Amino acid sequence: MTRAASKSTLALDLWCRNESKPLLYPSLYFKQHRQQYYEELNAVRAGGDYERWIDFFAEAIRHSAEVAIETGRRVTQAFREDRAELRATPRIAGSLLMIQEVLQAMPVATVATLRDATGLTTPTINSSRPPTTCLLPDSAKSASSGSANPL
Repeated sequence: MTRAASKSTLALDLWCRNESKPLLYPSLYFKQHRQQYYEELNAVRAGGDYERWIDFFAEAIRHSAEVAIETGRRVTQAFREDRAELRATPRIAGSLLMIQEVLQAMPVATVATLRDATGLTTPTINSSRPPTTCLLPDSAKSASSGSANPL
């Protein structure tokens, strides 16, 4: 369970960092290529060379899209691998798979939301879920209802 738990933690971390933010993050590319960023802006200011700026900006978007696609693939692969490990868990595999399916769609949840989504009882959820699962207290449900990412 340790390997699966660490993969789920990676997926949760990626979700918590990216859920409420744009899928493409060209600002990171601009920061990593700061010198070229300023050179291209100065070329626009000094000589009106918008074409170079547009090429640079398009490259930033392309790179950001590749990073987003790779992140999505890593998260999907982590869930697939977790699912394969969970299927091999005797006795509670069905409950674990139900919980994992809900957490894949909603990585930060409460016991109450898991109970509502799966039909499992609170004791079953508490005894079945992986120890690294990020569950908010049920009292946090109403406080975070307006936010896609309460963290």
